[in-house]
Amino acid sequence: EEDKREAVRSEKRRRVAKRVAKVAAEQKRKHNIELKDAISLKFINPNGGEGVTMAVKRDNWMDGYLELVAKRLGVDRAKTRFLFKDDENALTEIEPHDSVKTLGLQDEEEIVVKVSHKQ
Repeated sequence: EEDKREAVRSEKRRRVAKRVAKVAAEQKRKHNIELKDAISLKFINPNGGEGVTMAVKRDNWMDGYLELVAKRLGVDRAKTRFLFKDDENALTEIEPHDSVKTLGLQDEEEIVVKVSHKQ
């Protein structure tokens, strides 16, 4: 009886410690991104699968990041468009020479990925 209670307690402690460690790791990741003058962008998978979250520096051109996202999602970069919601809530395409600063993107912003299937 006492052993059972102790086992339950230690299991509960382990779960809480795991959750705390996960939160701490996420906070550290966000802090490191801030130190690098970057933000996190979430790219939504066009096939409904797992999306891609990436830290993007505010002043860098988006082209290299978009290439990497296309590669990670397994889509052809030449047939892919990346869209974000602008101030009027309209979807606007991200151009290769745009940056986070020029587009006014926010941390944790979602980017829609569209792939055209035309030949």
